[in-house]
Amino acid sequence: KSITFDNGKEFAKHSVLRVMKTETYFCDAYASWQKGGVENVNKILRWFLPKNMPLNDLTEDQLDRIETKINNLPRKCLGFRSAAEAFGAEIVALQT
Repeated sequence: KSITFDNGKEFAKHSVLRVMKTETYFCDAYASWQKGGVENVNKILRWFLPKNMPLNDLTEDQLDRIETKINNLPRKCLGFRSAAEAFGAEIVALQT
């Protein structure tokens, strides 16, 4: 029920998440362990996108396939559901 962000300006509008009753926090500088979920996803991304891979060479279709694979990976923290399944369940719950 909370999200921890890096300190980049891309998160300037983080407060809009409060509408969804989501608390937001920011990491201390150079303290990546404070956002374990992000680091875990970065590790998963590296399975598909090695560190020195030129991302500009990837097509939209390739990126879409990688996104689909990652979103459908079962995760222990989600009770072995995928992110897509967990997100879908939250959407259904909000509509009822």
